[in-house]
Parts: sequence; C-alpha cells; structure tokens
Amino acid sequence: MKKLFALALLGAAAAGTRLVADEGRIPISTPTTITKSGHYIVTRDLFINGPGSILAIGNNHVTIDLNGFSLQSLNGTDPVIRSLGGFGSLTIRNGTVEGGSAGILFPAGGTRVVIEGVLVTGADQDGIRLNGVNDFAIRRSIISIHHLDGIHVEAGNGYSEVVGTIENNLVEDCGGSGIEILDGSGVGVVGNRIRGTDQGIALVAPAGCLISDNTVVAARGDGIFIFDDLTRGGAHGGNRLSGNAVSGSGSVGIAIGGIETGGSSTGNFVINNTITRSSSAGLAVHSGLNQIEDNVMTLNGDVGLWLGGNSFKNVYRRNTARGNQSPSPCAIGSTPDFCDAGAKNTSAGDNFLPDPQ
Repeated sequence: MKKLFALALLGAAAAGTRLVADEGRIPISTPTTITKSGHYIVTRDLFINGPGSILAIGNNHVTIDLNGFSLQSLNGTDPVIRSLGGFGSLTIRNGTVEGGSAGILFPAGGTRVVIEGVLVTGADQDGIRLNGVNDFAIRRSIISIHHLDGIHVEAGNGYSEVVGTIENNLVEDCGGSGIEILDGSGVGVVGNRIRGTDQGIALVAPAGCLISDNTVVAARGDGIFIFDDLTRGGAHGGNRLSGNAVSGSGSVGIAIGGIETGGSSTGNFVINNTITRSSSAGLAVHSGLNQIEDNVMTLNGDVGLWLGGNSFKNVYRRNTARGNQSPSPCAIGSTPDFCDAGAKNTSAGDNFLPDPQ
C-alpha cells in the first residue's frame, strides 16, 4: 500500500518525463553551479563522493526539472541541492535526491520557492531545510529516512516570520520531527501523512497557521505539538487545527502550549480531530482562550482531554472521550477521560467525557 501511495505521489510528475533538452531548456549532465536564470533539465543520474553539492543555485528565476533522474551524494558535509543566497522564483521538481548533509537546503532566505514531486531520502541532517524563505510550497513529495527533521522551516537570517504551504507529502522514518516550523505565520500544513518520526508535526511560535487533515502515526514523542517560545517575540496563536488523525504517539497525541518549555499558544481553534492510543494524554491544553470542539479521544494511556494547570478561559464543546486510562487523578473530580486543572475553563454541558460535562 505504501508503495502504491508513493507511486501515486510521484506518478503525475514522472509521467512522460526524461525529456530531451528542448524549448529553451538547458541540459545538466554533470554537477553544476547555476549562475544564470533559466529552465534547466537533468539528462542523467548524477553522483558525487567528495565535497560540494551536485547542484548549487546562484541566481533568481531558476526551474530545475530532475526529469525522473537521481542525484546521489555520499558527502555528509554538503547538501545535494543548495541555494547560494536569498534568491527567488525557484522551482525543483520531479526526481530523487539522496544523501548529503541535507537533501535540499536554502540557508539564507529567498522567496517563491517550490519543491514538488521529489523523493528526498538518506540525508545526514534534515531532508528539506528552508531558512528565511517566504512564499514557499513543498507538495506531493516523499521525504524519508533522515537523521534529523524530514521538513524543517524557520525564519532565521533576520526574518521575523515565514509564510508558505506544506501539502500532500509522505514523511516517514526521521530521527527528528516529521515537519517542524519555527515562526510560521499563515503557514498551511495540509493533507500530509507522517509516520515513525520523533514529533509528528511541531510548530514553535506559530501565528494564524492551518494544520488540517494530516495523518500522524507512531510518532515517538507528541503527534502534533504547538507552543509559543517567549524568547522569540511577536504575537503568536490564533491557529486552526482541524480534521487531523493522530494515533499511536509515544507521548501526547496533540499538545497545545506545551508545559515542557514554559511557553503557551493562545486563541487556537481545535476542532474535529481524532486522537487514539497515545501513550500519554490524548489532547492536552496548557494555554488559554482556545475553542476546543468536536474532538474524539479514545484508548489513550492517560487523560483523554486534559486542561492542564496553565490552562485558562478555554471553551470546550461536543468533545467525546472513551476508554482512556489515566493512572491517577490530575485534579479533584477528574476521571480517566477528562481533567480540568485550569482556571475558568467553560462548557455548555454538551461534552461526553464520559458523562455530560
């Protein structure tokens, strides 16, 4: 089934590929530093076993069609593909990127960057890493078997926030997070499948982001983890988490405002998520002013819905928790399915946790 899904992700991009260089396309048949704008097309598999990147991008308005071929590097010091500066209007598509310190690295800004239809595998660090890149899109790709994060995006380089979309990717078997975003503002993380990573999806200091319709399976830590880092400045929160399915997490299924860092993320809308079989709590909220609605928490190893001691003025409605197994009460009157240890959290009495709350 996994193989079929992988083929489906890449099939549309790969069909009819391995084109000859025509219509103004510039052929690439050796490791290359691109210094002129244009549409480039790889014409053979490329391999290096020494220093440097296979492809280095040194200008704006560059499209690289990997043309179904593979770029493989046994050099763990340099990325396979990298940008040499804050260039914009860059596209990488349709092929395999294997090895390197990172598969694809944009270390110093950029705008309008698109990565689509690629298989990125076997990096010594992150699979795809974008620092200070705005208006990015990473879509319909497979990112697997990396020592650190599958996809890592952060502001950095003097940028206060990043904006973009990560959609319809398969991310699996990474030593770090499947998807990690620092200082995202209006970022969409939509329709991804994530399996066998540390955190499934981790967002630090996000503002107005959409985390929707993702499937997170067997994360070793939290399935989805959103918190504010008070050292990063700015106003954060106001994110929407909807329609995500999280199962088998080694810690909390979905954590909002993690107590681990002392940060919080407020004013989020958490709706229609399904969380099951986490080793710890199903949905844990450690912040305030959130709307928590129509979520289902079942068979988790701790409280189904946990409003922690730092939670305040949350509204929770129409949530259902069943079969959760809290080892000890977290507050007076709590049950294995529900605990409110916070201040002034309110409900319309229409939850089933397990009795109406």
